[in-house]
Amino acid sequence: MRRSGTTFQPSAEQTQLDQPRRDRIPAGGGESWHEDWRAEAACVGENLDIFFPLGDQATHHALSNQAKQVCARCPVMTVCRAWALRTSPEFGIFGGLTAHERRLVREGRWTGQGPRRKERDDTAA
Repeated sequence: MRRSGTTFQPSAEQTQLDQPRRDRIPAGGGESWHEDWRAEAACVGENLDIFFPLGDQATHHALSNQAKQVCARCPVMTVCRAWALRTSPEFGIFGGLTAHERRLVREGRWTGQGPRRKERDDTAA
């Protein structure tokens, strides 16, 4: 903080901290066309543990589905998905895709839309 005579002048850092959180998130992934798409994400304010699921397979699957439901209603899901496919975060659900699903999309083995696998027909004839 700097003082000029008797008038108080907050530092640039203090002024930035006084701004709402959505206004001070640094721009991510070079998306300069928008102040920052992450500020509009549906996951802001959500329990972030669901986006980084841990536990046994059933718990992981349940938490992943919860995260994907949040992503499904997100106004910036396509931008988030494009960012995740471009930057390849190692963990977490971004743009409605798990790390494994993002890898399949990047390798051209899945489009990122529809079911990841064909429905199995376990009825042997």
